[in-house]
Amino acid sequence: MCIRDRVYVATGDAGASPFIFVWDTGSMECVACMAGVLRKGICHLAFSEDGKRLAAVGADDFHSIAIYEWEVCRTANKEPRPSNEHLGLVASGQVSTTSPLSLVFSPNGEVIAAPGIQEVNFVTFANGSVKVRKGMGWGFIKKQTMLCGVYLDEDLITGTFSGELVIWTDCQRTKIMEAHKGLVYAICRRENGKGILTGGSDGMVIVWNKELSKDMMINIAENKALNCYVPKVRSVCEGPEGDILVGVRSGEIIEISQNKVRVLLRSHYKG
Repeated sequence: MCIRDRVYVATGDAGASPFIFVWDTGSMECVACMAGVLRKGICHLAFSEDGKRLAAVGADDFHSIAIYEWEVCRTANKEPRPSNEHLGLVASGQVSTTSPLSLVFSPNGEVIAAPGIQEVNFVTFANGSVKVRKGMGWGFIKKQTMLCGVYLDEDLITGTFSGELVIWTDCQRTKIMEAHKGLVYAICRRENGKGILTGGSDGMVIVWNKELSKDMMINIAENKALNCYVPKVRSVCEGPEGDILVGVRSGEIIEISQNKVRVLLRSHYKG
């Protein structure tokens, strides 16, 4: 699932020929449908910065990618089905035999980064096909598995299995920074590009400025008043007014606003 401007949400299903749907968050209706290119299910989805394009990675052995101009596929049908499997398709092709764990467009929409198990693939596309370049520059450093990624200006920042942030410039690893004591599950760009947020299995939410220095650290795990059974942070995002929403493993949605932390919603965890 991915979100565009808090107005549209894209989802993908499983199956031999999976469907991709785009939903209006206000009306709760499906406004676009795509299918026919990817196989075995949809692993990841991402909107471009301008919201015009939607990328999807399939669950086939080569984790193929398809990039759509999704608004071409708009439909008014109550049960929409694509009339043409290539409608809105910009490009498609194979990415890697290793499963991507995230998907993110560059700010200019010309590159799609796919962090994964001990690799990052940078996908460019033109004339209906894709070109894949692997991230370079590990040297003698052990390659890390990267669970998530986000662009800050022209640099890609990925969060690793062992708690670091890795900075990439034009497919080249340029820096590694310590971040969390455990997996970096979540990363997002802050409003107006003024930095990033990260969340980890250590139960911490870290607010970083644009220079990638830590502005604030919020320990969800040690806040007993929240009563979170498993406080591992799995998602983070920031609203227009600077409020932060946090999703944790045991199903709670937590709001951080003006240094106050509270549970907005509790949901199911097991059973």
